Amino acid sequence: MNIFTGHKLELTENGYNIILELNPSTTLAEFASEFHHDNNENNESLYETVHRYIKRNFSNLKIAKVKLVVGSLLLVSIPFTSVTALASNTIVKENINNLKRVNITLDNKIQNYHQSPVIINNRAYVPLSEFIESAGGSVWWDGKSKTVGVNKDNLKFSFVVGASKATLNGKSIDMAPHYIIDGRVVVPARFISEILGFNVGWDNTTRSVVLTRGTPGEAAKTYTVQAGDSLWKIGNKFSVPIDEIKNRNNLTTDMIETGQKLLIPTDATTEPNTTIYYEETKPKVDTYRVLAGDTVNGIAKKLGTSPDKILKYNYMDPNQFLNAGQTISISTYAPRNYTITPGESAVPERRGKVVDWFREGQYLLKRGDVFTITDVDTGLQFRVKMMGGYNHSDIEPLTPHDTTIMRRLFNTWTWRPRAVVIFKDGMNIAGSLAGMPHAHDTIPNNNVTGHFDLYLSNSISHNTGMPSQNHQRMVYKAAK
Repeated sequence: MNIFTGHKLELTENGYNIILELNPSTTLAEFASEFHHDNNENNESLYETVHRYIKRNFSNLKIAKVKLVVGSLLLVSIPFTSVTALASNTIVKENINNLKRVNITLDNKIQNYHQSPVIINNRAYVPLSEFIESAGGSVWWDGKSKTVGVNKDNLKFSFVVGASKATLNGKSIDMAPHYIIDGRVVVPARFISEILGFNVGWDNTTRSVVLTRGTPGEAAKTYTVQAGDSLWKIGNKFSVPIDEIKNRNNLTTDMIETGQKLLIPTDATTEPNTTIYYEETKPKVDTYRVLAGDTVNGIAKKLGTSPDKILKYNYMDPNQFLNAGQTISISTYAPRNYTITPGESAVPERRGKVVDWFREGQYLLKRGDVFTITDVDTGLQFRVKMMGGYNHSDIEPLTPHDTTIMRRLFNTWTWRPRAVVIFKDGMNIAGSLAGMPHAHDTIPNNNVTGHFDLYLSNSISHNTGMPSQNHQRMVYKAAK
């Protein structure tokens, strides 16, 4: 059914408002269902339908606001920027493994999140909910209005996902660019940290955003632009670089207007570009995607560095192989967490710790390793050998007996995963195991042809390049 029967345009000083007329045969219940936005890629939300309609018919016009009507009844009026942000965007579908990752430290303690902080457009972004909770606050969500709220002590902060404005303790402020990655809202680390009153720094050696606690609400002050003001004058007045004022207020030009309200960072440094957390250092290439036939020596020669540095920066042993498609660090240490320690458990257990595959798991589980897997639901155990893998672990049952136990667990070979715990070197790690043998294998006479996919937290699929929600659920089940 065609959801729109027509449209009208209204010219305003901010661009065009577009009035989209909904098909009268669409009931309000159907409308509400269409307007719901979730992560099901097979169902297009109304946001996506509106966005596609406008881009197809009015790509040359500046659209300020979208109004949806049925007859003379106005159902909703929403800024087009919100429609764009809430529609499926490139960040949602982008391979999260291709985004550069960073660490977050708060009061000298590394913060571990289920979703890793990443660099987007030269800014460090953090998962809002986990960041706030680690800072001692709480987050609420209104699915109907797509509003995210933060409460911490006397501070109250909220915004509509996709909006350019937010509310801080009852006052309107400019909202920084934000995205949805894997179903989670991510915001610039500096932006949300300043709102909480944290002091913000950057350690280029460890690629860490360094936070220390300050006083909430004192991270920025509001200034009203006066007649004759310029960014240069305002910067001199408050001893703040112009770039910091522009970045803090999301300004793309030096143009300001009388009466405009600007946020002035009170913890600003004397250096510009403070939101550019990631800086490339020599050699110019920070990461490298391994090609078929590449070796550590060959990559080092190609990029003007030493094999020892590549091994050191990637926590590799000299006898380790590289995998085609693998991303390795060249000029600094690969981001790494230390949430689990060898020897902390004496025996295999049916509960394990959540370990991020890219930040920690890939350095703990390596090609050729043999370890024990415990099924969470039944407690059955079997031994496997890791064949390889860089997006996740590819494993094979070690003996025919181990294959028999796996068949008993899955009944029939299936891609449907089971929650498992990996026991290696005295560590119990939460995982998810798919029960479908496929492709290559290296162990003859174990009564199965092919290998199996073993996922940790944030492991990704070779096919989609994204984490699997089914595997993620099993990982968290194994950690409960």
